Amino acid sequence: MCEKAREVLANQIQFSLSRQDLQRFNALLDAPLAENEAVRRLLETPSPWER
Repeated sequence: MCEKAREVLANQIQFSLSRQDLQRFNALLDAPLAENEAVRRLLETPSPWER
């Protein structure tokens, strides 16, 4: 999902959102992550430089 977002946004340096869309966007960013086993494992795995 992140890779696809990068592809879509790669050439855009500025975007315009309505006040309502900006509030919705910020709410999505602030919302807690849904329980996701893959994300949990990723966050629990030490980074290569921490090993």
